[in-house]
Amino acid sequence: MIRIVFDEDRRNYRPGERVSGALEWEQPAARQAYQVRLTWFTGSKGAVESHTVERQEVLVAGYSGRATFSLPLPELPYSFAAKLVHVFWVVEAGFGDAGHDVREAIVVSPTGEEIQLHR
Repeated sequence: MIRIVFDEDRRNYRPGERVSGALEWEQPAARQAYQVRLTWFTGSKGAVESHTVERQEVLVAGYSGRATFSLPLPELPYSFAAKLVHVFWVVEAGFGDAGHDVREAIVVSPTGEEIQLHR
């Protein structure tokens, strides 16, 4: 099991800020490192694309523990929702590039809130 915990339980950010927190893990087998990724997705009917903008390796010591991370946010794109497409951000933690073990959503915009482009 791996868990992402954000500093001050914060999930809303502005461009240029840093997303920081910690990974907490308990695992049945020893691993050497986890990778924390900052990724944004576009979603529309029938298609989803992902773009990883930052990666940080977190060294794992033992079968359980806690290690901190800090990732800088780029200026764009903003989190938004429209009728046919949306952009959303996540922090992922996984073992190498094989896939994610856990994913937590965050919001990135000038106001810190998701931009709504429809009524």
